[in-house]
Amino acid sequence: MSMQTYEDLEAKYGTEETPESILLLVQIPDGFAREHIGAKIEYEFARVRVHGERSLGNNRRSRFNVLYQIPEYCDINRIKAKFDGKIVTITIPTIPGKVSKKEAESNPGDEKEGTPTDDDQKKTIVSDQVPKLIVECKEEIDHEASTPSN
Repeated sequence: MSMQTYEDLEAKYGTEETPESILLLVQIPDGFAREHIGAKIEYEFARVRVHGERSLGNNRRSRFNVLYQIPEYCDINRIKAKFDGKIVTITIPTIPGKVSKKEAESNPGDEKEGTPTDDDQKKTIVSDQVPKLIVECKEEIDHEASTPSN
């Protein structure tokens, strides 16, 4: 009997926060098709798991596993997922009225700005004026969002 060997891969992922939800974006490693990947909610641990496994031939398999802890201010029962061929997008709705501890501590009375780290939120604009900006400056915002970051 021959032994299976596994090649563990790192799947890149990040999050974006919107006023209504957190988006978990998982970039699927090359070579994985829809039938090789899965996503599930682990209710007992309040987390989402995105995973994949595929055969490389000769008793070798390639796999990846991403775990994301769901914040307590999110609604675990309304999570949705979609896959576009390269990226799995998990939409985790927030519960209206509940805020993250980080937001509550860093901005006790000022909710105009989101989390202060710009690196994590390259494509996300957090502001009370977002709808106005999108209407007035749509071309400019689209241009900024499509500019590759260094």
